[in-house]
Amino acid sequence: MTQNHRPCPTCGGTGIAPNSIASTLDAPGRIQTNAASTSKRAAGLNAPLPRFGSQRHECLLALDQRGPLTAAAVSRVIGTSRNQAATRLGELRDGGLVAYCRDPESGDLLTASTGPADEGLVQTITALGREAITRITPRKGIKP
Repeated sequence: MTQNHRPCPTCGGTGIAPNSIASTLDAPGRIQTNAASTSKRAAGLNAPLPRFGSQRHECLLALDQRGPLTAAAVSRVIGTSRNQAATRLGELRDGGLVAYCRDPESGDLLTASTGPADEGLVQTITALGREAITRITPRKGIKP
């Protein structure tokens, strides 16, 4: 006798509900979207700091020194590909060190031109990101 089995509408048959703690354990710095603000801050504090001189560190410095930028602009500042800069910025966003800029009135994400027919989302360093810069220490043999 065969039973009709339908996947759970909540988890789609995976057994893990979207945005559940179980689905975020393997991704440092990621937490539930409905988590308390203290949990969000703690996730950022517990995320590993970028290493001195790494691309993530350079992205933080670029945003701190030059203000809000697109991934394309960050890539030009740090001398890497646009895809690498976008990946590093995503990692920093996951850790709460960088955030997308939003229009204060509408809440829409801000964009800026990155070429003749191209736009990119504008990102900025957060207070947590500025705090992280002060905690990143040079490695032995590398001058600040």
